[in-house]
Amino acid sequence: TAFGLWKHSCGESSVNRIANGDSTATGEWPWVVKLKFCNMESCSNCGGSLISDQWVLTAAHCTTTTDKYIKAIFGGDDLTTQRNITVYPTQQNIYTHEKYNEDNKSIHNDIALIKLDDKLDLNINIQPICLSSNIILPDNPTCVAIGWGRTESDKPSKTLQKVKLPMVQNKKCDIQLCAKNTERANADVCKGDSGGPLSCQMGQGTWVQTGIASYVDGSRDCGMARKPSVFTRVSAYIDWIDAITAEPKLFRDKNNG
Repeated sequence: TAFGLWKHSCGESSVNRIANGDSTATGEWPWVVKLKFCNMESCSNCGGSLISDQWVLTAAHCTTTTDKYIKAIFGGDDLTTQRNITVYPTQQNIYTHEKYNEDNKSIHNDIALIKLDDKLDLNINIQPICLSSNIILPDNPTCVAIGWGRTESDKPSKTLQKVKLPMVQNKKCDIQLCAKNTERANADVCKGDSGGPLSCQMGQGTWVQTGIASYVDGSRDCGMARKPSVFTRVSAYIDWIDAITAEPKLFRDKNNG
């Protein structure tokens, strides 16, 4: 689970129960980050995941060149331990994948990293999730998407929500990850959940991030029957993540020519 500069514990939840569409409990998903990407006129909402005490993983399509600042909220909904941090985007703290691109059918290399100015003080509600390039999941793993995205009311949720999304296979998902809840209608990620983690529980109870919420296959609408949610496959980008988090200056210099 060690990568980049992070060599410590990760993927530890204080709660072990799962229920589709429920609000989350304190300390249940301590790696989930609420992100607000703001320009001079408005803010757009996305999710992210804490992967060390200084790095946040999210989707590339959440970031734009017009962002003036990013507000990152750690610690879930618990106001007693919640931490709000403002990041002012520069080439030194925002890393969007250099091959990211989007068309009317799909989004490719939808991954980005945000470096915080200072390291976070970790606590039971603020903890990193594990990453691995060699994930061997148990049969029928428990995988959960988490976020503050739009609900049935078509409004962003005021509380952190979770939904169990089993992984499914199709041609698109040879490169990306697809997940769909076949037991409950409209149980899905939605607008505002982009960038958030698909977290899967390993046999020993540790949680590993396998995906980054990207889009809904065949449509930008959420909760559609037969349409899985598409996630960026994190294991395919471990070397990219490792290169940036371990030596960000060397990575910048190499890719800026």
